[in-house]
Amino acid sequence: MYNPMFMGEPATPQGIPTGIPNYDALRASFNADVSRKLGIRTLEWLFAIPLQLQIPASGGADISIDIKRDAHFECYFLTGSFTTLTGGADDGVNHVSIRISDGSNDLKLMENFIPANLFLSPGRTLSSGIAGNPTNQLFYPFPFYHIFPANGSIIVEGANNGTTQNVLNLLFWGKKLRATIGDAQARP
Repeated sequence: MYNPMFMGEPATPQGIPTGIPNYDALRASFNADVSRKLGIRTLEWLFAIPLQLQIPASGGADISIDIKRDAHFECYFLTGSFTTLTGGADDGVNHVSIRISDGSNDLKLMENFIPANLFLSPGRTLSSGIAGNPTNQLFYPFPFYHIFPANGSIIVEGANNGTTQNVLNLLFWGKKLRATIGDAQARP
């Protein structure tokens, strides 16, 4: 699943494009708020995989993030934000639904598309054109445990029932697990 949006952008060692809007804000919120709430002293073991999906009006889009062959990715949490645009303005209503799959074996981790406002935090991104604050002020990561195998991928499909393009930002939080060569060797 090719995504021309990332052409020419620098990438992290994992091969993930950098410069994704809200990535720094989401990571800062996670480090400051969630680590305190969960009683985690250090988050050095965490590895975050960011992605951004621009979903066209009344349509869908998908993106695939490759997992490098040197390590599996053990995901623990999912956080994200999304816009609530329709008709060129922010109506404060969720129009975005998503489904996540493990691309290594085409395993649907969500059977159906799930509305983003039911589980993503910090949630709605305030856009110009509407007064007030975003509807979701809390920041709680969504527990999302799955081991994505080395050489596999994370596939995110998005659907938008609004009449304007909406943007979805996601962060998969977890850690890398060293992969064995060929991944078929017995571990001691």
